[in-house]
Amino acid sequence: MSETVSWVSPLLLLPGVGLLLVSTSARFESVHENIHQLLVEKTREAKQCAVHAAGRARLLAIAMCSLYFATAALALSGLCRAVSVWWSQWPESPAIVFLTLGVLSLVVSGVTLTRESTLTLAIIATHSREIGPDS
Repeated sequence: MSETVSWVSPLLLLPGVGLLLVSTSARFESVHENIHQLLVEKTREAKQCAVHAAGRARLLAIAMCSLYFATAALALSGLCRAVSVWWSQWPESPAIVFLTLGVLSLVVSGVTLTRESTLTLAIIATHSREIGPDS
């Protein structure tokens, strides 16, 4: 039973990674829509908002790429471990390497999403000050 658990364990992270991908994709789409709306406006404020949106989009794209890489690495880790369970001559080191890469990719995406959230909060604070005092 422990052999089955050892190769399934990396795969148990995939639903969480999938949820992060769905939410990050929705945020990315929201920024994309925002930029398209700003294309209509030719004001200085619209250009500033577009610069902010481009910064957010860059961070979201990095996070999504990290999450996609984590998905592939975790799946490969489970596959390598399954092969090593069924075929004893297969080394376990590839499974460990892929698992480590998958977890590192999750850390990168978490840090990047935190940076994007902090940037978004700063943008909201700036826009609130521009709208009126004590906002």
